[in-house]
Amino acid sequence: MDGGDPVNYDILKAKDYNPRKAGRIHWVERKLDGHRIVIEKTQKGVKVRTRTEGVNLWPQIQDIRHLANSIWKINTGTVLDCELWEEGSYSTDIKTRLNEGSENLRITPFAIPYFNGHTTNHDSMDPHFFFRLFEKLGFHVNHYWTIGEQSTFGVDYWREKATELGWEGFIAKERHLSGWWKVKPVRTGEVVVTGINRSTSATYYGDIKSLRGSVYDNGKLVEVGNVGGLTAEQRSKPEDYFMGQVVEVEFDSLAGQGRLRFPRFKRLRMDKLPSECTMEQLQ
Repeated sequence: MDGGDPVNYDILKAKDYNPRKAGRIHWVERKLDGHRIVIEKTQKGVKVRTRTEGVNLWPQIQDIRHLANSIWKINTGTVLDCELWEEGSYSTDIKTRLNEGSENLRITPFAIPYFNGHTTNHDSMDPHFFFRLFEKLGFHVNHYWTIGEQSTFGVDYWREKATELGWEGFIAKERHLSGWWKVKPVRTGEVVVTGINRSTSATYYGDIKSLRGSVYDNGKLVEVGNVGGLTAEQRSKPEDYFMGQVVEVEFDSLAGQGRLRFPRFKRLRMDKLPSECTMEQLQ
């Protein structure tokens, strides 16, 4: 691409929301659970690469008509940063859905690092312009809300809204290509500790790394995740301090096969019985 400084794709990564560091939030978009991809259209053709591995997905995507048609409409010299996803599926399912040629897959653009061969890395870019363009090209248009100039960003409101809608969360944006913040709902539940994972790191070697948490599902005890987030003092506790105890955990969502996504230790619940740790209370 020509027409400006190269885009640093690291700036397109969202960080967990920090009110002390975040600047003025101008709009909020739904956070999607899929594979981040970069679509590039040059004089040589189309490339659709994964953000993490750089694998070219275009040979598979071009066989999915509704996705390919939108990509072919992109002007030469344009780069789109997008999410490849499917409603009701998790990110771990997307590779399988792609191999199956699922007609339910969607591509949702997040940003245009290059448009017609020129960088768009400046603060004056109007978000409405991008969404109108995405819609015109036939891409899936993300849910988004603009924040009024006189309004303040209420992170608790957006966390509650994500929980209410059952969504992955939101991305709050300061600017088009930088200042992206993840706002994710925090859910809590109880699990019984049925195992201990030991650390092999130099700092905490031999101490507790994480707790294996389980719940009762139809009367059967099933493991639902490794619970991290322990303090240094908690890591050094003897094994029987946690084994068989009920702990309250924070987690982002309930993933496939009933696994907790990113469970973190919150506190011991001496007032709870292991039999109260059910799959239902996590849902």
